[in-house]
Amino acid sequence: MNINSIIPYYPTYQILDNIISEDKKFINLFIDLKACATGLFVKDIISEIIDNTDISNTIDTSIFSSLLFMLIYHKKYSLKKNKKIRFLIFSEMGGSYYHKNIFKKYKANRHINDFYLLDMASMEKLNNIVKKNILLMEKFLNKFPNVYYFNMRNLEADFIPYFLIKYTNISKDDFFVNIIYSSDHDMKQCLSLPNTKIYQRKRNSNNILSEGMAIQSEIKNKKKYDRIDDKYFPLFLSIVGDSSDEIPGINGIGPARCIKILPDVIKIFGDIEDIEKNIMENGNLKSHSDDVKNKVIDEDIIVRNLKLISFNILSQKILNSSKEYFANNKKYIKSILKKEEILNPDNIIELLIKMNIDFYEDDIYYLFE
Repeated sequence: MNINSIIPYYPTYQILDNIISEDKKFINLFIDLKACATGLFVKDIISEIIDNTDISNTIDTSIFSSLLFMLIYHKKYSLKKNKKIRFLIFSEMGGSYYHKNIFKKYKANRHINDFYLLDMASMEKLNNIVKKNILLMEKFLNKFPNVYYFNMRNLEADFIPYFLIKYTNISKDDFFVNIIYSSDHDMKQCLSLPNTKIYQRKRNSNNILSEGMAIQSEIKNKKKYDRIDDKYFPLFLSIVGDSSDEIPGINGIGPARCIKILPDVIKIFGDIEDIEKNIMENGNLKSHSDDVKNKVIDEDIIVRNLKLISFNILSQKILNSSKEYFANNKKYIKSILKKEEILNPDNIIELLIKMNIDFYEDDIYYLFE
């Protein structure tokens, strides 16, 4: 098995040049592990991973190895281009308490077996292998300089790029570029943040999304419609729904119709900041005009869906809620950013050998340059 086939999210250096302009000296590379590890949806690859575990009686660590090679590949690029790079990897374990409390049917029918087409015994083995790899990566990659691994427990990790870019100092000025590797389309709300781009790789095609493309990328015949600010993407998605997460939208309103009525919706309920503030403070949408009635707008659906979809609402919960669940997540994120211990490369190499991680010893030193 080619180790890179597990996480084949590799733009060429030429594509990276197109994403990163010459004036950008610092790169924040966000890696959505769940979305990037597309090899785990290929039956031949996961069968080999399971077989390797059965034969050796030790957990196959090729997922860890694949991510390690990915980091080295990008670090070599940054050194070649004389740029500083920071890796911010995110994943999750367990269903999201936050989302399930809002909508019990959230991802209700999305079973992992639907993707892997494995029997139950193989499924349990695979789950154990993936979990073990994630825990190893979380533990050891956070001991590398400029590598940060966020493994959220019972909370979806998709909000991590938005939270870190907007509410921490990791992206200080225009010399920074934030690049998000993810095929998850609700990640497009991050395009409202400064100096942020999304790289999507689907079926060997490359798609680079930048400012102004969040809503436009969801519709055909883009020239027919006026461009709407990226910050309204959560509102757009709350109206049309998100089938990938099994979030129903307002019946009869698809992307094309939504983009037509969105300016009127904004006039009725105000700027997205006002909308989110009203939801967080009052749990409803407060119309700017009591005289305006729009039968196609179901306020209850929009409120529910924005709570599920909006990274900003979830970020505000983590920042400001006194509830233990949110406070613990805030503490965890701070602990990863703080990085209390960084090992030297020789210690790292020794640990990787003990864990039977596949790697090239000389390449590890690149991550410390």
